[in-house]
Amino acid sequence: MFRLRHAEASFHGDLAQPWNWIYKADILAQDPNWYKKNVWATGPFKFVEYVRGSHWVAKKDPDYWDKGKPYLDGSRDLHHQRLGAVAAPRRARP
Repeated sequence: MFRLRHAEASFHGDLAQPWNWIYKADILAQDPNWYKKNVWATGPFKFVEYVRGSHWVAKKDPDYWDKGKPYLDGSRDLHHQRLGAVAAPRRARP
């Protein structure tokens, strides 16, 4: 819960920014650097694996509040340092 001293019109928008994260205070009290090696999420997917420079894997969250969603069982996102590495196979097709 947030208790603001004054009304702030941009508050909701500020929370929605992808670079603003909210962590549990007790976790950060135990380890202030917890966020550097852990993922905190409450969405439709749960973190499975991250390999730097390679990929990020997530699986469907069985406890997600909106039953029946997400429609995907999981996701594997590939990362490349150079955009050309991703685009080259598409350019090679006739």
